[in-house]
Amino acid sequence: MTRIALIGYGPWARNIHRTIDALRDVELHSVCRLHPEFMPIRMRDRVLVTSNLRKALDGADAAIIATHPSSHRELALACIGSGFPTMLEKPVALSFEDSDAIFDASEKSGVPLLIDNVYLFSQAFETLRDVTSVWSPVEIFSEGGSFGPLRDYSALLDYGPHDVSMALSILRESVDLSSVRRIPSESGELYEVRLATARGTAILKVGTGFISKRRRFEIRCGGRVAVYDDMSPQKLMIDGRRIKLLQDEPLKRAILSLHRFVSRGVTDWHFSIDLNRSVMRVLLESNFVSP
Repeated sequence: MTRIALIGYGPWARNIHRTIDALRDVELHSVCRLHPEFMPIRMRDRVLVTSNLRKALDGADAAIIATHPSSHRELALACIGSGFPTMLEKPVALSFEDSDAIFDASEKSGVPLLIDNVYLFSQAFETLRDVTSVWSPVEIFSEGGSFGPLRDYSALLDYGPHDVSMALSILRESVDLSSVRRIPSESGELYEVRLATARGTAILKVGTGFISKRRRFEIRCGGRVAVYDDMSPQKLMIDGRRIKLLQDEPLKRAILSLHRFVSRGVTDWHFSIDLNRSVMRVLLESNFVSP
């Protein structure tokens, strides 16, 4: 049994809690939040609820951080520094300096860090990634975002980590060129991210400037086409053919990745510091092109 200290208890953290409750080999050990008195009494009777991080980690096997990204550096460094494998919600941080400090701490200590760019854990996306692994060169086109919610930080950092992490996990090469351009939109923030590597190119549109929710990721190579569309009943199409998949629960698969490390010491490409560092570099240090 993997005992999780959940840090933060906003809407997404509550979703994490529900997912943990549905797992057989993972349990919620504690919740750390600024105002534990706001937690329902029935919850406080069931698990430790505290505003003290050290107390929340005591007796846990791993930590999941689901707080505002401005707090990620302090919390992640504390968890990693105490030796706890950590899953961190996106974006990693609001500055490259802060995200780099988190990545450096994980690398130097050897304590695994798992960034929950949740669509990377979709069975449909993982299958697409496997199928297209021999395609080269590739062209990637994606749209990811919605008309909200609005955050107190850039929509590029809110939605961009998903599409950029998917693209870079396909391209699997060092980024030779990256740029970000703000696209005019009446409904919100919309950005176009362009990437170029030795294996191919990507044009990614992300943000809150869409009129409806989008999560479509397309790969082309010659006459071949693979499409992952999270909004469609047919989530994965390869060359026009529907690929049958089991029920897809990406967040569950992410938490189970953390569990596999705790229980068996197993990590995979999702734990890649290089991948996640590249994602943050693209989002925070790319050439910003004027509209």
